[in-house]
Amino acid sequence: MLTCINAVLEMIATLICVNHLFCKRYHFQVYDAVFILSELIIVESANYLGLSKGMALFGYIGIYIYELVKFRCSMRVANVNLVLFITFGVVMQVVCSIPAFVLEKYVDIDVLVISINALLILSFWGISRNGRLLKISRAAMNFNMLTNIATGITFCGAFYLLVAYKLTDFMRVTDYIIFGMWTILIGVLIIKLQQERSEKLAREKEIELRNTYDDVYKQLLDTIRKKQHDFNNHINAVYSLHIVAEDYDQLVSMQKEYCGELLRDNRYSRLLSGGSPIIIGFLYSKFMEAESKGCCIGYEVKIDEMKCRIPQYKIVEILGILLDNAIEAVAERESKGIFVKICESADSIYIAVKNDSEVFSRQEFGLFTQPGYSTKGTGRGTGLANLVERLKEYDCELNIYFEKTETPRIVFMIHITE
Repeated sequence: MLTCINAVLEMIATLICVNHLFCKRYHFQVYDAVFILSELIIVESANYLGLSKGMALFGYIGIYIYELVKFRCSMRVANVNLVLFITFGVVMQVVCSIPAFVLEKYVDIDVLVISINALLILSFWGISRNGRLLKISRAAMNFNMLTNIATGITFCGAFYLLVAYKLTDFMRVTDYIIFGMWTILIGVLIIKLQQERSEKLAREKEIELRNTYDDVYKQLLDTIRKKQHDFNNHINAVYSLHIVAEDYDQLVSMQKEYCGELLRDNRYSRLLSGGSPIIIGFLYSKFMEAESKGCCIGYEVKIDEMKCRIPQYKIVEILGILLDNAIEAVAERESKGIFVKICESADSIYIAVKNDSEVFSRQEFGLFTQPGYSTKGTGRGTGLANLVERLKEYDCELNIYFEKTETPRIVFMIHITE
């Protein structure tokens, strides 16, 4: 009975760890019940039918199949998460087994094993809070060659100790100590290399963007300055319209037409109030692209330096996806209105891209971010899905809703907080 309880507890710990490597929250499904049942059959076969204890290693094949079936992931993702699970499992078993060395002379061994697995469940549950295991899994997908080698070394050591434990039910105290120190050192190396790689990538991207959009920003600045030189001429022209107007109504009409032309010529002058040349230069280039395709652009941009936990090159990518999506969405419409709002405060950044749209149901909103789904035809539907994945890296969400205006508008909103 105690053996069965111990096996069930071990399965629960396994499910908690594996599920949180794929998702932020754990949802029990029929796959979990089938997995527990099949794993128990393997364990009990090894215990009671006289089979080799190495049969228990086939349980890891079951975990691999469980990953592929329940989460419908690629083999690469399943491989990485299986390696992470084995590594975490060995390390946490070592940590949770330490009290057993002190109490093994005073407490029944079966009770100790059950206590270890119960402690393992609590440990996995604590580690997985706030999506920590999911973040580790996603970071592992981007490891470079050096971190892959370090991870491989850790995995080999973990697999060796795991096989030795399953076949002999015995591990020396020195094995625990050496492997614990080894894992900690390699873990520090992996984290350090990954941080350096991320920082280097961010710097390179920022420099690349600055080189690209500095010229666009200067072009906008020069254009606005040239128009400002003609400011007095424009004022005099407005004052002089009464000379050529035949009556009051014609004067009002001429003033309205002339002022409208001035506003159109200077429609992007308010962009220069922003303090980030990269963002301003990018927005100006996208606005010009949208106008060339017949779109009507409106905007409200109140930003300083756009300093937040998301690098500027990532914000440019986010804005690019949202604007491309909006331009495509209005391409076949008569009304081609697009409105962009970016507001920066002391502790948050608000980004919203709105476009004229037909009315969609709440169920269709949920489909917009699904890979492969698109209202624009086949071969589309990857932009918003990619955007959602990028936002998850920074614990942000894409909110989609309708804005009740004279012409229905769909809004794609992101709120970035510190």
